[in-house]
Amino acid sequence: MWSKLHLITLLPALVVFGLLAWLIGYLLRNKSEKIRMIPIQIIAIILIVLEIIKQVYCIIDGYDLYAIPLHFCSLFLYLFPAMAFYNGKHKDSIRIWTLLSCMILFCGMMVGPTLIYGVGSLEGFATNLLSFHTVTYHNLVLFGLFLIIALRLFKTNTKRDLLTILFGYLSYGIIAGSMAQILKTNFNNFYQSNIPFVENIRLVVVENLGWFGQFLYVFIITCAEMALAYICYGAIKLGCLIYKKIKEKQNKEKTVERQG
Repeated sequence: MWSKLHLITLLPALVVFGLLAWLIGYLLRNKSEKIRMIPIQIIAIILIVLEIIKQVYCIIDGYDLYAIPLHFCSLFLYLFPAMAFYNGKHKDSIRIWTLLSCMILFCGMMVGPTLIYGVGSLEGFATNLLSFHTVTYHNLVLFGLFLIIALRLFKTNTKRDLLTILFGYLSYGIIAGSMAQILKTNFNNFYQSNIPFVENIRLVVVENLGWFGQFLYVFIITCAEMALAYICYGAIKLGCLIYKKIKEKQNKEKTVERQG
């Protein structure tokens, strides 16, 4: 699930993303949230421009329904702009949803990057527009993950966030899952699985249960994504707790030094 080409491109990229995000976070540490949000706004705009170019190209080339932005990673087309430019009462829910979706992508990239984008996309990065879009898009989202954390652009609220996860991913599952069946297009693996042994199980279940078996398959995928989001949220809460303890310790040490 890790190709040699992924090893020599993705791992160095993650190191660069981490260091660059830390540097930006350090430089903007005392700035207002409005200023700290600018890097996310830039990423949001680039993602939208990339998608517009991709859609125009696909229309000219002969449109494939698979290009419709209903895949899991298509969520970032909506979440990043919403996070970057929306300041209403639900802004913190959107920010958490964006962060968690980025973390899910990160987990997927760590487990099997070839399932996110293949070797062909890397090989065609400089010569094929769709390959360029795929690699650039996903790496921008990964960079966005590091930036959201480094710039402290999220606030946790357990009750609110648990409901956000439930309704957010359930809504996505209903919309994308339904459209996958209607259009017979494999958005987010909702129509069929790219993993052979899972697909074999799906076929057996559908053969025995019919449409309910397919519904069950979509529901299980949606629940799996929600479960992963809850796990990622637990990691966020733990990280916030550790960060808080470290800051409290540093503040106590500074207080002792001043008193001494």
